[in-house]
Amino acid sequence: MIDQPIFKPYMQLDEYLLWCGKPDRIHILGGQDVILIPFSLLWLAFSLFWEWQAIAYSDSLLMVLWGLPFIAIGLYLLFFRLIHQAYLLKHTAYAITNRQLIIIEGRRVHFYTPANLPPAMLKVHRDGTGSLLFYESYYRNGRTRTLSYGMKYIRDYMEAQRALGLLQEEFR
Repeated sequence: MIDQPIFKPYMQLDEYLLWCGKPDRIHILGGQDVILIPFSLLWLAFSLFWEWQAIAYSDSLLMVLWGLPFIAIGLYLLFFRLIHQAYLLKHTAYAITNRQLIIIEGRRVHFYTPANLPPAMLKVHRDGTGSLLFYESYYRNGRTRTLSYGMKYIRDYMEAQRALGLLQEEFR
């Protein structure tokens, strides 16, 4: 369980917690990493090859400097992105109150009332954790886009789902 006072500044006087929790920290890699990690390796390898060629065979400082941003992108995609995800997981907390869903991710706080909360989809993972996910589609610039958010990799997902049901019941 988490320290409940972190939610108090975001709650009204007559509001109370139905459930609160944190994601399980062991989940740093996601489904997109099956493609992103090999791509990152290729990107970084080509960038390092470019830089080696520029240093070894070119007299142009521009050619040497040109490869540095690509190396930085490759390092971010391969390593620093995962470090950032681990940081976010460590600093993420979820709360369901009698009035709203509160998601704290790092320094960002998201509030969702039952009125603006789409139906939840439960995804149960192999390790016994679950994610309550919300998908919203909207039309912008001639294209349909999908926004997803939710409470990811939580151990007591059934209790969170029950609390979410109570929140939606109180709204009706």
